[in-house]
Amino acid sequence: MDSVGFEIFLNWQTGVLCLGIYLMTYTIRKVVEVSWLGAMGNRFYREIFLPLGPIANGVLISFISKKFPWPEQVSHSTSARVMYAAIAGLASGWFYQRFRSFLKSKGFSTSIAPPSGPGAVPPVVPKQDPPPKIADPKMSDPPPTVKDVECIEDEKTPKR
Repeated sequence: MDSVGFEIFLNWQTGVLCLGIYLMTYTIRKVVEVSWLGAMGNRFYREIFLPLGPIANGVLISFISKKFPWPEQVSHSTSARVMYAAIAGLASGWFYQRFRSFLKSKGFSTSIAPPSGPGAVPPVVPKQDPPPKIADPKMSDPPPTVKDVECIEDEKTPKR
């Protein structure tokens, strides 16, 4: 069986490309989700952007990075680089999970939590202003009921 096809995808360049695409997609996703609070509730974002984002980022990288160490079989053709990078984008999430599992098995921490312990520096949290107070002296009064409103209206109407 000819293994040339597998040699193209099973090399260090593919691993670096997959991790780069994952990092780029993760960054864009976090920026969108923080700046657009209803992103996860939007059907277009969930069903189009999230699944196709890594593939589109792979294609974008194939056009932008001419100096990337592409495998020899795809380095001379733009269409081959586009297909290679699109496939790498499709596999980037899977590759990241395998890479993360590998690091955990070797004892590395893959947590993004801030460090803790005796020498850890606490994270800088910006000071937030309290929400503005509403100046209403009758805020402690209970809300009027329907009966109260009817009584008020009855008192204002002139008697015949």
